[in-house]
Amino acid sequence: MLLIWHVTIRYFGRFLLLALLFFNNANTSFGQPTDFIVLAVGDFTTDTVFANIRCNRTSLKLVKGASYEMIATGQWQDANFEPTDANGFVGFTKAMKRGNFLKPMNCENYMKLLARVGRKKIAVGTHFILQPKRSGRLVFIPNDATFFFGNNSSKLMVTIKRLPKKTSLSTDR
Repeated sequence: MLLIWHVTIRYFGRFLLLALLFFNNANTSFGQPTDFIVLAVGDFTTDTVFANIRCNRTSLKLVKGASYEMIATGQWQDANFEPTDANGFVGFTKAMKRGNFLKPMNCENYMKLLARVGRKKIAVGTHFILQPKRSGRLVFIPNDATFFFGNNSSKLMVTIKRLPKKTSLSTDR
């Protein structure tokens, strides 16, 4: 009985240690902003979105019903595939096609820029106008398979501008 207990604790301890190391890596947002900024109409800010961080938390709080224009520039890279812009690319390997369900939005391209306000995820790409249905913190996410953010590299620059109330080209999907 003691031997079984010892073996169980020994292997469970290893599993727990590996789980802690795996989930507490660069994919977390440790050290990212905790103070919120609310943009006035006409104001803008530019945030850096890293490809190897799963949740790139911004310091912006978006206001329900307000209009925000998001423009992403630059290129980022998934593993050793060709660099891509914020619109991403269609998965072309067997592993990518099978792993579509591991992406935050499985119907969107790999490495497409996503935004999240609260629990609602939105595909942004290189240009998008958003009118959130709820107020909340803006978070950017590269649309890559869960657990595979560590092999990504580079970053995008995303400019967020609060537009006048009358702008209603797109809404929160």
